[in-house]
Amino acid sequence: MGNILWSGLGYGILCIIFFGLYVTPRRYASSPSLEFLLTMCITVAICTSLSGVFFPGWLTISLPQIALSYLSGLLWCMGTVCYIYSVDCVGVGRATPVKNLTVILGVIFGVFIFKEFSWQNKLPLVLLGGATALVLLSTILLGKLVTVTGLARSSCPIHLIKPKLKKASQYSVVGFGFALSAALFYSLFGIPGKLVMESMDSVWPYFMVMGQGTLVGALACYFIIGKDKGWTKVSRKDHLLAMLAGLLWVVAFASLASSLKLLGMATAWPIANLNTIVTVVYSSLVLKEISIRQQRTKMFAGLIMGVMGIILLVLART
Repeated sequence: MGNILWSGLGYGILCIIFFGLYVTPRRYASSPSLEFLLTMCITVAICTSLSGVFFPGWLTISLPQIALSYLSGLLWCMGTVCYIYSVDCVGVGRATPVKNLTVILGVIFGVFIFKEFSWQNKLPLVLLGGATALVLLSTILLGKLVTVTGLARSSCPIHLIKPKLKKASQYSVVGFGFALSAALFYSLFGIPGKLVMESMDSVWPYFMVMGQGTLVGALACYFIIGKDKGWTKVSRKDHLLAMLAGLLWVVAFASLASSLKLLGMATAWPIANLNTIVTVVYSSLVLKEISIRQQRTKMFAGLIMGVMGIILLVLART
């Protein structure tokens, strides 16, 4: 149990780092949202498919498991479409904490659907509840940090709401709406993934097929809701940035899949969603989206709560 716990936590820390960084290349790219997503998912599909060469076992996956893996990839793709739109509207530092409210649904699914904790032993459930509350408070505090103005881009789809609000309010409403939608899809994609991984000895067959599902979803979004169809006109720099986002996500998701397998959804999900810490720090220090001069107390309180949440999660699993 001890080795499994610490291995799962190690993968969880990798999740925090790489999930916190994978969307940041979007802030350096000027390509349309769906074009960026398509290049990113092409990269993801190639990398995950190659994993089948280095990690044998994918031939043992059944047709129902393939279908569930593709469904997981499609749901993830929908979440990422919403996440990218949200980043284009309100920036990385504000979109990510709201998107990471997915932790609530992740814990609910793990406890009530997958029965990862026994109702006979109350202490682990109390610790889990406390840890989830701390992670949630950390997310809320970091999400309420005041950002600099002018973060919205022309690719933010503010045309989806009636123009009765001020321009800045339109960007916030649309941006946070997409971030909440991303939270929903990101929690849902874990359900079919968890079902597949529970029925297999290895996470890699699911990892490979799920990555292909993301590409199917990206192609569907590009051809169904895309307007300009300008993927071939995107600059080399923007394609490379999208590829970098895809590579960072592959490392993050491989770590998450391993953590889910070892710790379960109710524990791995809150840990992974502490990537808010990495994103907010990067957003503040590098992207300069958040001015921390007068917000240090709020920022450090959010970071400390996140760390305390991890500690309680460790205690809940021991």
